Amino acid sequence: MATLAISTASSGHAQVPAAPQSTIWRFMGIPQGLQKIRDVTINRRGNHPNLERKPPLKRIGDPANLESTNPAIKAAAEIKVAEDMKAQKIKAIKFLAKMGCGCYDKEGKITDALIAAMDDCTPDVRLAAIEAIGTTASGECCSKCGSTSCCSEKVTKRLSEIAYERDDSGCHLEPSAEIRKAAADALCICCPNRATGPIEEDVPEETLPEPTKEPETISGEGETGGEAIQGEGGEAAGNSAESVEDNADADSEEEKKKKNAAGDDTTVIDTATEVQNLTLFQAAKIETSDVEVGSVKMIGGMAIQPVTISPVTATEDFDAVAAAATVDQASTPISISLSDEVFGSALIDETEPAALPAPIALPIHEANAAPKQSFVPKTVPQKQVVATVIGVDQRTGRVILRSGQAMRPDASVTVYHQYLTGERLIAHLLIKSVNGNVWVAVATDEVGLIKIEAGDRAVCF
Repeated sequence: MATLAISTASSGHAQVPAAPQSTIWRFMGIPQGLQKIRDVTINRRGNHPNLERKPPLKRIGDPANLESTNPAIKAAAEIKVAEDMKAQKIKAIKFLAKMGCGCYDKEGKITDALIAAMDDCTPDVRLAAIEAIGTTASGECCSKCGSTSCCSEKVTKRLSEIAYERDDSGCHLEPSAEIRKAAADALCICCPNRATGPIEEDVPEETLPEPTKEPETISGEGETGGEAIQGEGGEAAGNSAESVEDNADADSEEEKKKKNAAGDDTTVIDTATEVQNLTLFQAAKIETSDVEVGSVKMIGGMAIQPVTISPVTATEDFDAVAAAATVDQASTPISISLSDEVFGSALIDETEPAALPAPIALPIHEANAAPKQSFVPKTVPQKQVVATVIGVDQRTGRVILRSGQAMRPDASVTVYHQYLTGERLIAHLLIKSVNGNVWVAVATDEVGLIKIEAGDRAVCF
């Protein structure tokens, strides 16, 4: 009974250091006396420090090691304690699977505990958590309504990640194939009528509002412009209309004076009709005289100079004048004399062929000493031929390639295999025979031959 009690106490408190085993010799104090004599006599003068008795080694999971200042001892103690708790974790997971995600999972603590167990560093704990989810989904206590099932959205997504997802380097998130298969089986139990494969989330498309473009207002063109150039903005147009009316008023006064001087009888007419008639008269007068547009103004820090526009009237028909000039040139006789130097040189050019310059022959020694142009041949890059592996014979080491391009025997070939992370070089080949568009090559090494598969890309040089 005493032995059973001691073993039970030691298993229930695994973290407490075990006391030294009590024997009859330790009860008599013989080992303690011997250790005391050794400590006093072996290194009494300190000349042999390596012979001193060393302290006994502690367990890795000793509570004293959890407070050690050495990072290695502390990390090892934490990991050892976590690994020693594996059996306790599995026991707790089995109890949660028996209870199910029913009444006790109103706050989601059982679901969160199972998801946390699926992320545990111990593979046995992860496998027990996945099997627990499958047990709750196919429980006999409530198989119709499934109230004890733990197949929530978070759990099914986590099972899909464990079974199918990969990281950026193309490796599985779950390294154990057994756990991935268990996760796929649990996912089929939770969702029996779904297609196999990872669960994809629907990401809503974000529609950005179209930016409203406001028209840019240019100074002088809008109706409310601060300062408009005459003739371009609304106010400028009004100012030009006012200036024309002022000129019309001035002209009307001059006409009245002329009519009074001539003794013509004037009648009182409507003001609007008189202004319109005078405006037309002023426009006709402007067409027959020079017009000065604007005056010197400071606009935007620049001085605008006045512009004078002169009226242009056609006096003669250009085509008729050009035709007359052509007729006069044709009818005018041209006198040519042989004494003219230009004419004489032209006759000489037509009758006598142009004399070529005589070649200059260099002496032999000067020709040899003349610098010669050096010819540097240019290397033309060889065109690469791409082929596809259609068969591999591991026994004879032959590889059959197919390509639509010609290739000569004894050419070197490099084979590339497409991995999830990209294309990599796996083997080197040497072409032995060519039969149309089919080549037979042999591998230069056995390791590369094992990696070659049908469909790989081959590049010939």
